[in-house]
Amino acid sequence: MAIKAKMNKLYFLIISALLLSYSAEAAYINFNITSPANPDIQLIYDIPGQKDRKILRLKLREGTANVQLDIRSNTIIDVFHGDNAFKIFLRPSDDLTAAFDGLSPKQTLRFSGSGQENNQLLADYVSYFVGAEEWKYRGAYLTSYIPYATHDKAGAVSPVEYFQWIQGRKSEMENFLVTNMYAGSASSDLKTYLRDEIKYNIETDKLAYFLINKDKMGPGDFNRLKTHYIGNQRVGFMDNDLIKHPAYVNFITTYAHYLYLPNDIYNHEVALQYYNLIEKNMMGRAKYFLQSKLMTSVFNYENDTDLAAKKFSSFKKNCPYQEYVDNITEIYGGAMTDVPDAPAPIFKFYNKDGSTADLSAYRGKVVFISVWAKWCKPCIKNFEKSESIRAQLKKMGVVLLNASIDNDDMSWKSALSMFNPYGTNVRVTDVRGFKQQYGISTIPAYFIVDRHGKLAYLSDDTNRDLIQEFRDIQQR
Repeated sequence: MAIKAKMNKLYFLIISALLLSYSAEAAYINFNITSPANPDIQLIYDIPGQKDRKILRLKLREGTANVQLDIRSNTIIDVFHGDNAFKIFLRPSDDLTAAFDGLSPKQTLRFSGSGQENNQLLADYVSYFVGAEEWKYRGAYLTSYIPYATHDKAGAVSPVEYFQWIQGRKSEMENFLVTNMYAGSASSDLKTYLRDEIKYNIETDKLAYFLINKDKMGPGDFNRLKTHYIGNQRVGFMDNDLIKHPAYVNFITTYAHYLYLPNDIYNHEVALQYYNLIEKNMMGRAKYFLQSKLMTSVFNYENDTDLAAKKFSSFKKNCPYQEYVDNITEIYGGAMTDVPDAPAPIFKFYNKDGSTADLSAYRGKVVFISVWAKWCKPCIKNFEKSESIRAQLKKMGVVLLNASIDNDDMSWKSALSMFNPYGTNVRVTDVRGFKQQYGISTIPAYFIVDRHGKLAYLSDDTNRDLIQEFRDIQQR
């Protein structure tokens, strides 16, 4: 097996020399696997300047595989074989060999060659401190990963005992980086990576206590413990590369969940509330990274453009990281080239005289749609409270389209005689289709359509000038 592995590597190097110009930044990884669990091995890693991670799939030949990677900086590579995974720390010009039993990689993993000390230290750290299974906490389509050891401890002991355990765990990890037999010869870059790993895993574990025990604590207990153990902090950092560190990303995601506590994660506006909390409590790349992730996740999971429609304009204006702006624009595609840009769905309605028309009849004008029904008391109250503002909007040329979703003409006409809402009163012809088109689950509901037939949105500022914002929409 050893002779065949050497011949395979020699063959690989000869072919590489013929087909590729040699780069001083080339690094090699050689895999020797006994009892392979799979016919291939997969590598996933980041390439600086590229949005998507690089994925390589290597076919095993008699348990061996070799690959040359052209890397320009130290790189963490995720390696997958069957149901198992481990990490490799690779430097430019490394020539590393990883050998393991395919049925139990973590227990048998051994390294040799250039980079051996770095990767043995990394493997030992993972073996001692990283569990195979993790508990997942989800909210607003963001997921945090908590080791089950942390989850079980947080649910079983008092706050004092838990945070003492966290401190002891931190000391144990930090001591590992000093006493491990490979620590002295490992590179400073890897040790920096592991120090960041320890720091942000510990910070995540602190926050995890509140996620795990949120249903056991009343508001008073929550605020008291929060003040004592966490305090008031705003999250941010100056090192842009840190956003590539999985432990840091997991920490800022967990911090977003923590900020939302003790609210209900099933609230229908949870993504918007997360977004606003991130805006208020985070800084720098961390803030913009999570806000962009929120907007893209909501769209990917629900095909919902509402959050981006409300927030993307200000995000695009303020975000100094163009890759996040580009990523949102690319993912939304035709649904949002620039917000507001989603076309308002066309719906048909009955006029009071019994004739029919649709929304396109008002193209060229700003339309303020108020969705209501005879049985909706909040709808009627809102009409009454806003009559003065509505009169100003009508004077400006805004069409006040009061779209009733009453099921029959008699109920609608009866409501008009009783309440006579200020504006143009119509009744939707296909109520079910209309509600699906506009994503309406409760009423009253309100929508603004600009002169070009696209949805427009008011700011979330509580001190906003409503009339001025409508003027701004008219001028687009």
